[in-house]
Amino acid sequence: MSSWNAEPARLLNKNCTTLYTNVELNVELECRASSTFENKHTTLYANAELNVELECRASSTFKNKHTTLYANAELNVELECRARSTFENKHSTLYAIAELNVELECRASSTFENMHATLFANAELNVELECRASSKFENKHTTLYANAELNVELECRASSTFGNLNVELMSNVERRANFTHLIFRCPYLPDGTQ
Repeated sequence: MSSWNAEPARLLNKNCTTLYTNVELNVELECRASSTFENKHTTLYANAELNVELECRASSTFKNKHTTLYANAELNVELECRARSTFENKHSTLYAIAELNVELECRASSTFENMHATLFANAELNVELECRASSKFENKHTTLYANAELNVELECRASSTFGNLNVELMSNVERRANFTHLIFRCPYLPDGTQ
């Protein structure tokens, strides 16, 4: 397995090009600060094992403008975007046919901006997307086709909102079956009277 000795903070700009990853890149990018991947007007064929292992724990951003990401290989991204990493997929389509195994633990303030929609993940989403079969994520005007087992397990316990065009899912509180409203009235007023 060949190794590609790349500099840690190297910026890869591929303008109007095509990147074929049929060889073993094995990038092993430890983009722990602010590394960016800009693929403008390009196409990324991920037929090889990228095995990116991105530990983007600070503010790394992935911008795929006017591009198409074919995830036929095992990306195994394992993104632990615990701070404020953002995924902007503008005018793009993400085909998640391979094992993404994203395991997004966006527990702080990570935002997902998909053109006309915004997913505020201020609560514990604990998404654990297992898009292993033929699930498609089409972000064209924000349409989510969940043909595979998403197993979202959304525990939106605070104030997470899902805005998809004209639809808002407000999951401010957990509405449980045994939740009761207790009204307590003090028998004595502040002046001592009942």
